[in-house]
Parts: sequence; structure tokens; C-alpha cells
Amino acid sequence: MEKIARKKDDLLVATDGGFIFCDSRMVASKFEVQHAKVIRTIELVISRNNEIKGDLKAPLNNEFAPNFIRYESEYRKQKFTAYRMNRTAFSLIAMRFETPAAFRWQVLFAQAFLKLETEYHRLRMIARHNHQDAEWIEKREAGKQFRRIGTDMIKKFVEYSFERGSSNAGRYYGNITRMSNKALFDIHQKVGNLRDVCNINQLEIVKVVDVIIARAIETDMAANVPYKTIFKNVKAKIEQFVELYGRSEIPGSTLQIGM
Repeated sequence: MEKIARKKDDLLVATDGGFIFCDSRMVASKFEVQHAKVIRTIELVISRNNEIKGDLKAPLNNEFAPNFIRYESEYRKQKFTAYRMNRTAFSLIAMRFETPAAFRWQVLFAQAFLKLETEYHRLRMIARHNHQDAEWIEKREAGKQFRRIGTDMIKKFVEYSFERGSSNAGRYYGNITRMSNKALFDIHQKVGNLRDVCNINQLEIVKVVDVIIARAIETDMAANVPYKTIFKNVKAKIEQFVELYGRSEIPGSTLQIGM
């Protein structure tokens, strides 16, 4: 039975932007064949089909990404080639293996692809519907003003942190956003912009949290609080808010499907 993957080793299918893929290493593991044999098969298929491309630098969020995406991986300090494959590519490769394990796992991989593709497109439909709703658009535009307040203050916090010796202060942009999103929502699907799939009530909550973040940072910087402590204080303020108002769910399915 399929379940949400909790460990990288359990991963069958994942999505990064619009590219839904499985990995050649996992295919080799589940099919019980050497990874080198899977790679030879992939490169043979690519060489015999001009319309199928393998690209080391192709962006994963490109909806026109190739069927195969080649990359370099490392295991026990040894570098090797691996591939990410969409469902079309996987199908071309899978049919070339006839071991009992391969037959069994072909079905499970196909089911994982179908489930994740269905949920991904459902999430896109929710975002599309939101963008056609007048009340939602109004709330979204109002929220952008509060978002700018928050990001402007985070920018000042980044500068504040650099001045006090932080070498990685630039990460606070993403870290604070991820921290607040994780605290506020049960997020089941990675999306380009989470606010595009929030409902109206969730947009109101995010707007309030943007103000909480900005005020917490501003107050602590004025008091010359150490930058690491400021980050912890911001997290504590968000958690206090969540204790009062609770968490809500962002629709969609899992980012990755495994066994």
C-alpha cells in the first residue's frame, strides 16, 4: 500500500515545480538491478531517439523539461551519473527489464506517478479558480502590502545580522518564510507560491503574521538584541499566534510518494 515517504531511501516519485519524476537510483534498487545497467539502458534509449533529450542543466520547474534530466551524484566519495525521469521516460526504461521485481515495481511506480500527477493538477486548478474570484483577488492584493512590510523588515534584519558577524544572514529571507508557513499550515504539496492556493481566511491569517514578524524584528533590533535571539523570538511569536488560532490545511497531496 502506498504511503507518504518519510525517508529519502523510500522515495518513489517526487515533484519539483512542474517536473514529476523518479530517480534512476531508486529504479535500480527496486528492480534489483545494478544502477550502471539502468544508466546504460537510459543512455541507449536517448541515443536511439532524437526527440528524447538528456540535459545536465535543465531546470526542473520548466514544464517543457526533457523526459530525462541527467545529473552528477556522489556515494562514498565516488561520483557517478544518475538521471531523473518523468513518467514517459520511466515507461520506456521499465519495459526493458524483465525481472520479477521489475514487473512488480513497474505497477507501483506507475501508480505513484498517477497519484502525484492528479494531485498536482488539482492544486493548479485551485490556484486558477482563486485567480478568478473577485473577493479572493481583493484579499490577495491587500495581503501583498503587508507582505512588503514583512519583507522590508527582514531585509533590514539581514543587514543587521551581517553587521554583527553573520556569514549566512541572506538565508533569513527563506528561513523565516518557511518557518511561518510550517507553523501555520499543514502543507501537503510544494507549490511555487503558497499564497496562491490559500483560501480567503488563510490569506487573512498570513497578513496578520506578516505584521507580527515585522514588529518582532523591529522591536528587537531597536533593543540591540543578538540576531540569533531575534530569529528565535520571531519563531516564538509565531508559535504563540498559532496556539491561539490553530493551524489549517493547504490542499493537495504529498510532495513525494513512496513505499
